[in-house]
Amino acid sequence: MTIGITTGIFAGNYLGGLIKGYNESKIVEGMRAEEIYRLRHHPGFEIWIGIILLFIVIGIIVQITVTKKRANIS
Repeated sequence: MTIGITTGIFAGNYLGGLIKGYNESKIVEGMRAEEIYRLRHHPGFEIWIGIILLFIVIGIIVQITVTKKRANIS
């Protein structure tokens, strides 16, 4: 879980900055305020939560696999 949080923080910050920079380059003068706001959004939080959930799912799968292997050995 700690590895997932740490990885999520760094990946969310880095990837979120890249996505935000890419989206901001699409802003032109005639756009509505809603579109500009959407393109300036930093998706770091969503990436962070997604990576944490991914690591939780991986942890559950590994735990189930190890438990089944131990049950088969006994």
